Amino acid sequence: MRVFLSPQFNKTDKLAYEFIGDKIIVTLNGETDEFDFTNLPNGNIGGGHREDAIITTLPICPIQEAFKKDGIMNVTLLNFIGENPTKEECFPEWIEVG
Repeated sequence: MRVFLSPQFNKTDKLAYEFIGDKIIVTLNGETDEFDFTNLPNGNIGGGHREDAIITTLPICPIQEAFKKDGIMNVTLLNFIGENPTKEECFPEWIEVG
């Protein structure tokens, strides 16, 4: 899975991610939801799932976009950063997980 951690300033809320295959387990301020993209068909950005199409029990949707390209899951996730973020947090690159 390829992941892009999209920075958003938020010094109070805490987000954590766990990756298992094409599943993402998200914890926001102690509340957890699981997102299973195992059966997501191949499709480019236009054929992927956008934030408004992803259902969650969390107060906000931490997944901004999810799509498979050439069989590889690609996900853009919110990444809360505080007052003194690192350069890597402010200007992230895609990372491989799982």
